[in-house]
Amino acid sequence: MVFYSGVIEGFYGSPWSNEARKHLMEWLKSLNMNTYMYAPKDSSKHRKNWREPYGQAELDSLKTLIQAAKTNSINFVYAISPGLDVVFTSDTDVQSLKQKLEQVYKLGCRSFAILFDDIEPELCLVDKMEFASSAEAQAFLTNKVFEWFSDLQLILFCPTEYCTTRADMKESEYLKTIGSKLHKEVQIFWTGPKVVPQEINSESLEYLTKLLQRKPVIWDNIHANDYDERRVFLGPYKGRPLDLYQNTNGILTNPNCEFEANFVAFESLALWYKQAEMNSTKECHGDYIPEDILEVVCDKWIKRLHEQIQGGITEKKHTTDFDLQKDYNKTDDIVGSKGTSKESPNNKSKDGDEEKPICSMDLQIICHFFYLPYENGAIAEAFVKGFEWLKDNMIQFDEQPSDEEVEEWKTKSTNFQKRCEELCKVFDRISNIPNQRVAGELEQYISAARDAINMLKSYVKYLGSKEREETGSLIPPDPEAWFFRGGVIGQMERLVPTCNDFKSTISTNQIQVIRPYTKDDLEEIYKLCNKNLLPVEDYLADKEKHQDAFDRSLGAFADFEQCTASFVLEIDDEICGVIFGHSEAKTFYTHQSKHWLPKMMSKYSKREDNPFSKHPCKVDEKTLERYPGVVCIKIDFVLMGTPIVNKLLNCVLNVLKMNIHFVMENISRKEKEQFKELGFTTKDIKHKNSTIFLYQR
Repeated sequence: MVFYSGVIEGFYGSPWSNEARKHLMEWLKSLNMNTYMYAPKDSSKHRKNWREPYGQAELDSLKTLIQAAKTNSINFVYAISPGLDVVFTSDTDVQSLKQKLEQVYKLGCRSFAILFDDIEPELCLVDKMEFASSAEAQAFLTNKVFEWFSDLQLILFCPTEYCTTRADMKESEYLKTIGSKLHKEVQIFWTGPKVVPQEINSESLEYLTKLLQRKPVIWDNIHANDYDERRVFLGPYKGRPLDLYQNTNGILTNPNCEFEANFVAFESLALWYKQAEMNSTKECHGDYIPEDILEVVCDKWIKRLHEQIQGGITEKKHTTDFDLQKDYNKTDDIVGSKGTSKESPNNKSKDGDEEKPICSMDLQIICHFFYLPYENGAIAEAFVKGFEWLKDNMIQFDEQPSDEEVEEWKTKSTNFQKRCEELCKVFDRISNIPNQRVAGELEQYISAARDAINMLKSYVKYLGSKEREETGSLIPPDPEAWFFRGGVIGQMERLVPTCNDFKSTISTNQIQVIRPYTKDDLEEIYKLCNKNLLPVEDYLADKEKHQDAFDRSLGAFADFEQCTASFVLEIDDEICGVIFGHSEAKTFYTHQSKHWLPKMMSKYSKREDNPFSKHPCKVDEKTLERYPGVVCIKIDFVLMGTPIVNKLLNCVLNVLKMNIHFVMENISRKEKEQFKELGFTTKDIKHKNSTIFLYQR
């Protein structure tokens, strides 16, 4: 059985040129991979106008690709997507599909793919009279291909339910029908747990294989970037164990839109395939380590970057498939319409360091900054954490910090600014490589990264400046334009919780209410405090035993009747959050010490692990003077990061009208990050591993 390995040109956006495709055929051969699938989503006659036959010029163009594939022993798969508007019972539509495939068949193509992804599966009224389901209709049309052509090498099928998030596999009648009705020689695509999965493991494919009655072929979107034009993925093939080789019939990668940005994607997949194939025999059992592979691939990529090549290789505009055969080698296309021109003085560092030739380590750094969809590379992550430390631990000039604290911050600030300069020089070097095809296709991303790094450098410089010491503001009093990132688009995007941080969202069908707290809410708040710690039935069985979660977090505030701002968040009549606030923290802490703690010591006196045996940390006077308000917040963890939590916090801020703080013990890193996203800064103290959260109104 052949294992299909190679590349799908299956993304949305500008298709590749024929020049790029021919180069890819040679490249795949050198990598010992065997398949290229022509499926550009935005090529008009592939999807939108799939019925339209090709003209002679377009056929000539396709013929050169098919011949190039044959020359390099690559299986050229012609894909077509009729699913947007096909009428399965229409003889005219069926004949249109047959004639379109016959055109390509006569050019020498012997492999086809019929794609029904990204469509509404609802059948029209006429089709409903003939077919019981869309799956049955799709299988019928795909099986027709076997009737029309007797000597095909491969037929691939992409289902409408092509990943776990789009199919409840245990209940999916669609997939059951596809498995039973589709011709057994048809290979079926599957993208994994999600459209763009972080990991694909063999266990997740076991039930699917039984359902489809064959092993799937993985359509892998790990390097696809057509869903976010500001991102490109230069990290290695990752998150796919080697045993997938034995549990699938192939892996084809659908990569970055920018052809030249796919060197690491293609080369690392080839090395994965090579190791997986060797491991399938008894002679070898090696491993595939993505981080090591990246180093190997960058050593090879550096040679490509030093080739003198001008012009872009990805189309900027297209109207028909014939347009894709044009070559783009003009010098005015060295840099795309986005980004800064190579000759711009902004790209020249003062000491001419960018004139040094780019090296493999430079490439690895760049790859770490444009790594993979769900993670940054280690170098980029360390850089971001360095900035976060400087921001979180910035000098509070009005608190008279110690000389050691000031010196530590200034040293790290200086080192961070030097690192920014070094990184910008690395990005300058990639912009000035001899291979201007690569430089041109990466320029918009390199330029954006360079701008962002310079912005962080400027901000860190401001945090330690005399100007901030005098104003106390986190933003310069008259900021430059680059402080307002993204304009209205950026502003709109910041209103929505980002998937990058795995934040939850609330259904718009749910009723959300923020109202003042009353003592009648205590029973529900007890449950909220114990949520995720124990099952509800355990709590109900012994309420007294499990009240300590409430007593340790919110109890002192609920007991303090002078709280001036207390609100609860209800979603569909269930309390999912509560916040207590008081304008005089000193008064609250006195009550906590003299009244609440003695009461709790008595309440839990019979417990060996008395949670109140140690006093809470004491907040220093300087913090109390600058942040006189005190709050306590408890939110259902699934809501953290959603806009409703900001609204709950704002209710208290609007009442107190002052800077606030609160203290938490043994808080996780994730919880700390979530509160930072609400606008809090942090101050760690040694007492019981406590953290003070500060909010400047």
